[in-house]
Amino acid sequence: MKKLLQIIFLNLLLIGFIPVVLLAQISQGGQPRMLEPTVRAGFDALVFEEMPPINLERLQQEDAVFDYEPVPWRFGENIEVNYSLENAGKWTYMEDGAAIWRLGIKSPGALSLNLTFDNYRLPPGAELFIYSPDGKHILGAFTDFNNQDDGYFATTLMLTDEIILEYYEPASAAFRGELSLQTVTHGYRGVGDFSRAFGDAGWCNVNVACEESQGWENQINSVVMLVTGSNGFCSGSLINNTRLDGTPYVLSANHCYRTPSTVIFWFNWQSATCENPSSSPSYQSISGGIQKARHTSADFWLMEMSSTPPEEFNPYYAGWNRTADAAITGTVVGIHHPRGDIKKISWANGGVTTSSYGGNTGSGTTHWRLASWSDGTTTEGGSSGSPLYDPQGRIIGQLHGGSAACGNTSPDWYGKLSASWIGGGTQTTRLSNWLDPDNTGIITLNGFDPYNNEPILGDINEDGVINVQDLVLLIDLILNEKYDPAADFNNTGVVDTEDLVALVHLILEKEKKTNHWLKREIRDAGREDLLPFIRKSVD
Repeated sequence: MKKLLQIIFLNLLLIGFIPVVLLAQISQGGQPRMLEPTVRAGFDALVFEEMPPINLERLQQEDAVFDYEPVPWRFGENIEVNYSLENAGKWTYMEDGAAIWRLGIKSPGALSLNLTFDNYRLPPGAELFIYSPDGKHILGAFTDFNNQDDGYFATTLMLTDEIILEYYEPASAAFRGELSLQTVTHGYRGVGDFSRAFGDAGWCNVNVACEESQGWENQINSVVMLVTGSNGFCSGSLINNTRLDGTPYVLSANHCYRTPSTVIFWFNWQSATCENPSSSPSYQSISGGIQKARHTSADFWLMEMSSTPPEEFNPYYAGWNRTADAAITGTVVGIHHPRGDIKKISWANGGVTTSSYGGNTGSGTTHWRLASWSDGTTTEGGSSGSPLYDPQGRIIGQLHGGSAACGNTSPDWYGKLSASWIGGGTQTTRLSNWLDPDNTGIITLNGFDPYNNEPILGDINEDGVINVQDLVLLIDLILNEKYDPAADFNNTGVVDTEDLVALVHLILEKEKKTNHWLKREIRDAGREDLLPFIRKSVD
């Protein structure tokens, strides 16, 4: 796996007194040479290639149908082109023997532009920048670090309808670089549509910073948005494996499948507060994935990202539960990017049952049937491929489809992890080879944070979720006079009844349940001996 190079985040810099936004796609940073006045002076103005107009009416008519089908949520029109270093743009040669190639592209009225190269092969020392003519939006520098085995390379969205490609090649380059642009995507809705809260997500969706998400912070960090096929959005999740080695596997839906090396993975595109922000939040992204396995029966797709997410991305590798049980009770949680919007959270208090896709309970074994979301929450197009977590915060499946939407109580179906585990019976059609490479045979695996070993207060069993199981463990600590920093709410160095009271109230607030519910959960766990402690804490 390639070594991580410098990470560029959204900042405000000054270049010739022009404010510049550096978009956070993994790159080596720097600035385009032609934005430096001393370099630009004397060179001819750049001629722009103008894209043909899109048929917005046709696209909207198609979207009225496709938005409710199990396909990626389309945000743009792919315009096929054939621009290369040999047949388009303009070369400029510098006094030191270096060369600069530039190509301008405009697609009038576009809310965003993104690019897909079908041949990208740069020598060491060469750099590619993509930026808006006013210099306010910059991607790059992209280098030989971004070379992929199949030659593909894709860029994230830029919120402009005009861009400049600038390729720099030093005189000492080992070979002439290869750049061939295959697709320009004209974004006509979604991320750039600020008047509709970035995407088109329904009014009932809940931002992941709202209080309902308390205790699910790790799982939130595991979820990513996928730009797939250059013009569609899906959701997915980082997922752990039994070696706990941080291999950046991403689980999504098979119906989201497009060329993996052109997929863009967006991290942390979410609101910092419960309210929708007034402008688009920042995000970080990684370009390119490597195909590992996929299969149609449970509709799963597993990729390995081309680069390991750095610490600044706050990645979390979600745990999983491949139980073949007929049902899971309790509250299950979905985290997703509906209709290409910022990250949302949904929950269902009624658990899930086993079924076929689209079928009733007991109709098959490939899917989890979620009968109805709770408290008005839901999923939508773009949520496809998003994870469903059991009450312990472990992935049990990925969203295949359904008819749930704001204002209804219709069901959704998630491909069952136990079915994907077996898949089609081969390495390229099942999960088991990748998520359990040493064939340990375990049924459940907790999540993994590669950069943070600090305990989460209340998460005593370290499964990423605070629940009744942690409460049982805390009482056992008190009874046995043992210590765990994750149970020390008042930071006294001792676990005592004050910590018990704090955890009880945290669980009740998180679950929005009553004292009677808590006592029943303790009985169901077979620990009636602990009820006197619970009564003292809540009565």
